[in-house]
Amino acid sequence: MSSSDTADDSYAGRAGSFFSASAERDNGDGLVKGYPVHGPNASVEEQLSLVLEASRVIGWWDWDVPNDRLYAGRQFANLYGVDPLDAERGEHLASFMEGVDPRDRDRIAKAVQKAVDRCGPFLEEYRIVRHDHDHRRPIWVMASGHCYGDEDGSAVRFPGVIMEITKRKTSDMRKQALIELGDRLRDLPDMQCIVRAAATILADLLSPGRAGFGIVDNAAKTVFIPTDWHRADMESVAGTYDFSSYGPVIEELTADRLVFIENVEKDARTAGLKDALADLGIVALLNVPIVEHGKLVLVAFAHNDGPVDWDTHDLNFVHAVADRVQVALARLRAENRQEMLNRELSHRLKNSLAMAQSIVSQSLRSASDLKTVKEDVGRRLSVLGRAHEILLSGSSEEADIAMVVRNALLPYQEDQKRIHTEGPRIALSGPAALSLSLILHELATNALKHGSLSNPGGHVELCWRKEASPKPRMILRWTEKGGPAAAEPTRLGFGSRLIRYGITGATDQSISMDYGQEGLVCELSVAMAEITVDMPADPTTEVPAATPSST
Repeated sequence: MSSSDTADDSYAGRAGSFFSASAERDNGDGLVKGYPVHGPNASVEEQLSLVLEASRVIGWWDWDVPNDRLYAGRQFANLYGVDPLDAERGEHLASFMEGVDPRDRDRIAKAVQKAVDRCGPFLEEYRIVRHDHDHRRPIWVMASGHCYGDEDGSAVRFPGVIMEITKRKTSDMRKQALIELGDRLRDLPDMQCIVRAAATILADLLSPGRAGFGIVDNAAKTVFIPTDWHRADMESVAGTYDFSSYGPVIEELTADRLVFIENVEKDARTAGLKDALADLGIVALLNVPIVEHGKLVLVAFAHNDGPVDWDTHDLNFVHAVADRVQVALARLRAENRQEMLNRELSHRLKNSLAMAQSIVSQSLRSASDLKTVKEDVGRRLSVLGRAHEILLSGSSEEADIAMVVRNALLPYQEDQKRIHTEGPRIALSGPAALSLSLILHELATNALKHGSLSNPGGHVELCWRKEASPKPRMILRWTEKGGPAAAEPTRLGFGSRLIRYGITGATDQSISMDYGQEGLVCELSVAMAEITVDMPADPTTEVPAATPSST
């Protein structure tokens, strides 16, 4: 009902007869059982008609409290879903209260009772259910009245008028809802709660049959609706949907265009989907896209099974809510990522401390003097630190073997690039990467002191490969050439024990040490499942032959 509608024509006559009857019972002081009367009767009727025509009043009532008979004009009766003839003859208050939105009914009933108990003023704002179509957005009204009593203070009459305030009220509600939503979303712990809270806000303002948010997976071309708000007589649409379920609408959404269709049967974009939409009770639909870095990431939606009166302000409001949901979900992802990183950092720190403790302890046990201990411990901890740099540069606890090799052998490379590497791309787990770094460090140190790197003409070839049968394994081979003949040590120091121990934590592995005439040959064979993690495919799967690890 528009605010421009005038009051019921029968109001002046009804009010005039009421005031005439009241004037006849005037007690001489201008009050009739507490009700004021001013001026001649004809003047009152005329003034009332002029005032109502010039105001935004859309209805009036006059409640005979002792007899519980509420008299009202035609517009007032229609608004509350009461037969106008019954309202003219006088209807019980309860019949009119049925027209008040259930969300406000208890509050208004208490306010009415308060005015009756005190014989005082009544001024309230509330919603009225649309009886022309129950599922459309309710009308907001402001009711202003006064309960008058007799000499004993007992309520006698309770007249008043109502004005429509839907536009002003919904504008205020939108602003307040966005403020409250922002406060709520900051503290919600998971995606389900965030989406549910925002959907409820949309439902409160738009009064749709269903509202919610879909999270877009562009790679899989799907939209995931974790939960939604829906009216009791409509079913949930939570679940995962292919882009094809949206028909041509998905093209507009991915192009960052809002889609508002007032009747899906008459719109060309949804003509091919009308049966599926009808099964879901969708007559009108609204889809608001949220695009991030050129990609559709979120879709806010509202459905209704009948006509809607959503305007531009409503559409802008839905977009603002969707923006806040996007920020909240980004915050949640960041918090989850930070929590995961904290756990990972804690795990790595514990492993590193344990390994550092082992390095220091074993170095002290096998060293001959303090200077040697200092040098050995310093070198080994440095290798450990560089290995951790590789892990921390990624988003998870994994490292490409080529990077592990390059960093572990970097201090031993000279201008001649005497250590050459070759092998396929393998994603090592964190513990395997750290352990392999220390093994390579010990091999390189030994080669520098006693093996091929101690001779200007010597060099090292390090290669690794994958073997598929009988089960996947990694074979890593360290070969020294051009150096002095290798001799098996008479005493195993920490470095030798570390090499022979192999990859930390791997149970299916073997180590062979061949002390040949040109230098040491060490081969490590270990099950891939014990040292690897999944790594995204890369078009470059091989490290070129004879490529120095520092390049």
